[in-house]
Amino acid sequence: MIRAYICHPYSADPEGNIEKVKRICKEIALESVSHMRDELNQVNNTKSLLSPWNSNWGSWGEDTVITPVAPHLLFPKFMSEDGGVSRDAAMAFCLNLMAGCDELWVCSKEVTA
Repeated sequence: MIRAYICHPYSADPEGNIEKVKRICKEIALESVSHMRDELNQVNNTKSLLSPWNSNWGSWGEDTVITPVAPHLLFPKFMSEDGGVSRDAAMAFCLNLMAGCDELWVCSKEVTA
């Protein structure tokens, strides 16, 4: 299983960017769940009703499950820049979370600091 940190802009458009990150994570999760069900069906010798593993998904191999890690979907629930938590503290939390991931997925052409 691979933990992929989802890197995407946030502060320029928090609501819009959260929605984009939700869609990215949902796509990753659906592919992973679909693949896990395919694996389970193979173990149980049953035919999968789900579409085959998407060959364009990546180069990780068919036995890889990817878990998206997106602070955009967690941190705004309990912290905000106007609520006393500094941007530096939020970035430190993000870096700490990213350190526990296997991969960094940059999901935007825009670079922010």
